[in-house]
Parts: sequence; structure tokens; C-alpha cells
Amino acid sequence: MRQDEKKQLGVLDPVGGGDPIPLLKDRLLVGRRPDCDICLPFANVSAKHCELRFVQGYWTIRDLNSTNGTKVNGQRVHEKRVYPGDVIGIATHRYKIDYTPDPVQAHDAETDDLFHKVTEQSLMERANLVRPEEERARRRRRVRLPETPVRLTADDDFDYGPDETPPFPGSTSPASTEELLRFVEEEQRQQGRRPSDR
Repeated sequence: MRQDEKKQLGVLDPVGGGDPIPLLKDRLLVGRRPDCDICLPFANVSAKHCELRFVQGYWTIRDLNSTNGTKVNGQRVHEKRVYPGDVIGIATHRYKIDYTPDPVQAHDAETDDLFHKVTEQSLMERANLVRPEEERARRRRRVRLPETPVRLTADDDFDYGPDETPPFPGSTSPASTEELLRFVEEEQRQQGRRPSDR
């Protein structure tokens, strides 16, 4: 067995015939340019079309914003794990991937992949109820508390920065968010007990 066959992590078999393309590294750039790991010299293949990565015992394909897209089993994808026997479409060229998943790496691959997918986006993003940039902006917003009047005496001379919280009446140290929340809840509870204004 030759040295390059020992390192082979699978092959891409052209659908309809042709020479199989060996997958010799765990990260392969596919495109039209001669310096790509897998060079497909076709006009409809982008210069840097997609990338194949061997991750946790499985091959994953990621489109690199190609003009004519990348497909797995006929479905256009941005990034997707591919399994043995899947048909990869690079522009109009189709290849069946053949490899053996690594049993050592593959043990928890499905769980890890699911965990990554679940934690990389919020529930609102996954439900398509908010765009990612809106969700990031929402997370950056600070919690706004109701304004509570603070009585200052003549001795009180405070100069608060934009991110500082005024102290409670009679206190000289800034209040924590938890203290403010408790204070507001108590104020609202007391106001609820008072008879309504006449």
C-alpha cells in the first residue's frame, strides 16, 4: 500500500463516471483555481467554491459564497455534515462521497453537533422570529428599571456617570441591580396596598 493510500480519508466518486478523487487531508479547499486542494477546472465552479472538513469522524461541507452553490442530495446548503453515500453537488457537477466514519471520534459527534446548533443561536433566531443582528442588539440592551424618586439632602453631592445607579435614600454607595429590583417590587407592593387617590 502506498503512503498516500494510508492517509486517505475517503473518495469523491463522480456521478456518471470518471476518476475518483481521493480525500487526503482533513481540510480541503475545492474550486477552479489550480492552487485548490481539489481543482475542478470548470467555468461554472467558483475560484474558491467550497471547503470539505473532516470533523469528529465525519466530513462536513461548507459553501464559500460560490456563484452556483453547493448541494447535498439535491438540497442547496451553506454548511452540512455529509454521510457515506451522500451526493455532493458543486455547481452542476455531482460526486458521491465514500468514506468510513472514525468510530473513536464519532462516538459523541451527533450530540456535540446538536449542542453546537442549539447554543449558537437564540430560540427567537431559530424560530425565524428575529434576525441575528436584531437579536444581538437586543442582548446588548440594558435592563431598564422604572424611575424611582430618590430624595437627596443638602449634604448629598453625587455626580453619577452614565452607567452608575444612584444610591438609596440615606445610602452613599451605589445600589446593585438586585437591590433596585427588590426596592421597586417593595414600592409597587406598598402602592398596591394604599387606597386609590380620590
